[in-house]
Amino acid sequence: ILSRLKETTALSKPAWRILVEFPKSITPVVLSIADSTPVLQDKAIEILSRLCKDQPSVLGETVATASGCISSIAKRIINSTSTNMKVKIGGAAILICAAKENHQRLVEDLNISNLCANLVQSLVDMLISAQATLVNQDYVNKEVISICRYTKDANDCKSTNITTILSGADVALWLLSVLACHDEKSKIAIMEAGAIEILTDRIANFSSQYSQ
Repeated sequence: ILSRLKETTALSKPAWRILVEFPKSITPVVLSIADSTPVLQDKAIEILSRLCKDQPSVLGETVATASGCISSIAKRIINSTSTNMKVKIGGAAILICAAKENHQRLVEDLNISNLCANLVQSLVDMLISAQATLVNQDYVNKEVISICRYTKDANDCKSTNITTILSGADVALWLLSVLACHDEKSKIAIMEAGAIEILTDRIANFSSQYSQ
C-alpha cells in the first residue's frame, strides 16, 4: 500500500504521504532494507525516495545510523537493471540525504563493503543511458523522486530555478560529486569510469542551451 503512488478510492491521499507528515515513522521502513529480499528492498527504496524532497534531514539521519542500510541501498543501485530507474534514481537520492547528514559514514560504509567502484560505475552508466532516455525516464520520475539542493529553511524549494530541485540523472550526477569531494578512491574510480568525458559533453550541451 505504501509503495503505491496514485490515490485510491479508500484514501484521500497516497498512503506513503503519511510518512511525510510523521517522518519519525519511517524508521521501520529504513531498518527493513538491510535484511529484506531484493523485491522488498526495492519497495522500501521507492517509498523512502519520495521523502527526499520534503524530509531529507530526518531521512538522511535515519539511513546513516541504520546498520547495513547504506550498503544495501548501494547494492540495489548496482544490481538493479536499467529498466528499474525508480530504484536506481531513488536509491541515489536517499544516499545523498544520508551524505548531507553524515558523509563520513557514507564513505566508510561503501569502502568497508567494497562497493564504491561498482557504485560509481553504476552512476556513470545512469548518466550514459540518460542521454538516450531523457524524455522517457527523467520526466517519468521527476514528480516521484526529486531532491532540493538547499535546505527548506533557506529556500523552501519553491523556486522555479531548474537547478534548485534535481531529479532523474542529475541525482546520479550529484551523488558522484559528493563522493568525489569526500573520498579519494571514488575520485579515481570516477575518472577510470570515463565520467569526465560524459560530464564535459553535458556541460557543453547546457552551455549551448543557455547561449540560445
